[in-house]
Amino acid sequence: MVGDATGIDSAAAALLPQARIFQVGAHGSPRAPYRAQLVARSVACVQACARAGGVWCAFPGRPAPAALVPSRSSAKCFGHGSGTWSSLALALSLAPLMLSRSMAPVVAEMRPAIVMAVLIALAAIVFIGDFNFATRPLGIVYIGGCLAAIAGAAALLAFDRAHRLQAQPQASRGA
Repeated sequence: MVGDATGIDSAAAALLPQARIFQVGAHGSPRAPYRAQLVARSVACVQACARAGGVWCAFPGRPAPAALVPSRSSAKCFGHGSGTWSSLALALSLAPLMLSRSMAPVVAEMRPAIVMAVLIALAAIVFIGDFNFATRPLGIVYIGGCLAAIAGAAALLAFDRAHRLQAQPQASRGA
């Protein structure tokens, strides 16, 4: 499954002739504004990939929008100015549904949130030259916030895992 955008989408379609190509205007209302058609195409492609148990690959060409977070709601993912990052955020939010239905909701959302924060931090590091710290010194807060989110979420996951492992021996003693 691949979109119909120029660049990496068309290169992927050329390398994978059997790929299903999702075209703008084929999903949602054809009378909708062009941006809405782009979103509908991306959402349909990500959801089809999730239903098929596929792996979503994205190759963003710029840093992620600061307001972007993984969410199963496409309205929360899209509208930040980057369809690639938005598709990735949506795909990451669907991963827990495919992989681990029995996990608690907060813990299930932590893993894709960590992946997204790592990708955002890596993109920020790769594009560090685009940050103008002289005129916008709080740009370091953006990078620090990503790193703090990664550390905090990883600590919560570690705490949850330790708690579950500690509860297992107690449950087996009661049986």
